[in-house]
Amino acid sequence: MYKIKLIQNLSSLAAKPYQWILLSGSVTIGNHQIKFRIVGDFFMQDVILTESGKKKLEDELEYLKTVKRVEIKLALKAARAQGDLSENADYDAAKDDQSMTETRIQELETQLKNAVIIESSSEADVFDINKTALVKFCDVDETEEVTLVSTVEADVKNMKISIESPLGKALYKLKVGQKATVASPDGSYDVQVEKLL
Repeated sequence: MYKIKLIQNLSSLAAKPYQWILLSGSVTIGNHQIKFRIVGDFFMQDVILTESGKKKLEDELEYLKTVKRVEIKLALKAARAQGDLSENADYDAAKDDQSMTETRIQELETQLKNAVIIESSSEADVFDINKTALVKFCDVDETEEVTLVSTVEADVKNMKISIESPLGKALYKLKVGQKATVASPDGSYDVQVEKLL
């Protein structure tokens, strides 16, 4: 019977640049404990952001570093005070929370480091980031209000569409009256910018 204990998961930075520890832990086989670390390479692309998208990431990063870390530290201290840590559910939960928080902090720092800030066009008839337009979905003959945003601001339920999504790529920089074909995994369809709002 193998017993696997997860020490740390997902995306802790390793010594080599652009290399992340995907999984690190230990395996107990009988009386032997074997430690392991699975490492993966990655190449970070530019992250397209608006000023408001950048601010959103910065605010989340600030919260995680100043508030969440303190909460976790207090939770760990309280769990340690309970005594035996080997079967302490509160301690395990706090350590898991700590791991997820540190992973998210690293993700945010990487995104901000690779951020490319873009602004919307001043052209009145171009559908651009941070602009809203009436868009006709030609295959179903319906019109929707669509706002183009960066990936971190995307909210499909409210038709805030990332310019990096298939629909966003088709609509981005399209002029009023122009049609474009959306190449989506579910099949292609045509859209047309009716007017900017």
